[in-house]
Amino acid sequence: MKKYTITGSVQGIGFRPAVKRLADRLGIRGTVKNSGGIVEITASGELLAEFCMGLRSIPLAEIESITEEAAQDSDVDGFTITGSAEGDGILPVIPAD
Repeated sequence: MKKYTITGSVQGIGFRPAVKRLADRLGIRGTVKNSGGIVEITASGELLAEFCMGLRSIPLAEIESITEEAAQDSDVDGFTITGSAEGDGILPVIPAD
């Protein structure tokens, strides 16, 4: 299982639902949530490289960085959008109207 931390203009643009659609299409299991000014994804599956590349292609997203690290395996069935967390004081980048 991998944990991806994404910074940039990724909130208020439908990013999490787009991540879920991408994960569902590729058979990725895991979760996505907002956490302060970032988006955190935990994911597992055979097509993680394609999943990570697909994150950069989500319309309207302006990704500054994607960090990847190993995460503890969990017995997640499918891919879900979880509630937002408080985060660590990073302010979100919100796109202009």
